[in-house]
Amino acid sequence: RSGTVWLWDVRTGKKIWSFPESDKPIRFFAWSPSGDMLAIASDSGVISIIETRSRDKVLAIPGGGERSIFTVVWSLDGSTILYLKGNTITLYNLERRATVWAFGLGKLSSALGLSWSPTGEILACGCENGMVLILESKSGHLLRQLDWGSKNVLSLSFSSDGHYLAAGTGKGEVCVWRCDVWERVADFGKTISSKRDVAFHPIE
Repeated sequence: RSGTVWLWDVRTGKKIWSFPESDKPIRFFAWSPSGDMLAIASDSGVISIIETRSRDKVLAIPGGGERSIFTVVWSLDGSTILYLKGNTITLYNLERRATVWAFGLGKLSSALGLSWSPTGEILACGCENGMVLILESKSGHLLRQLDWGSKNVLSLSFSSDGHYLAAGTGKGEVCVWRCDVWERVADFGKTISSKRDVAFHPIE
């Protein structure tokens, strides 16, 4: 809540550096795939891209007003980031320093979670009304809408081979779809109070 990011060495337990990002609480941060960049989102509505070795802020992406950015996800090659703010999903190209596309849900719902497929060709968005949206990552075009019938899809995860997609809700429910036909193949119902994160085993 102090608006500061700390980097620690897990081997020694010593702090490497701290970065005073903002006077507003930090909501989310994410490492780039290579580990040389860090994306930081705070309640200021700005996403800062930090070069981790030098601690230099190499880019500040305005989010459009002081609203919290809930999720930031890097593409597999580290050239773009996907972020979620309110009911809008935005893909931003870091090399061109430009928005590639923005997908607004309008009055349909609010978006809560995002996940890239392993190939990077599609992405999944979990919504407050329980729907899961499948988008083409290149264009932001809506490919499919999975109506689960639950509420508050907070977490999404593709299997490592891209054959399955799992989703978890704030009610503790988990559902799994087969991605080639988008058929529900598993429904675990309510197991615990909440599913903040769901994940597949990296190999099996």
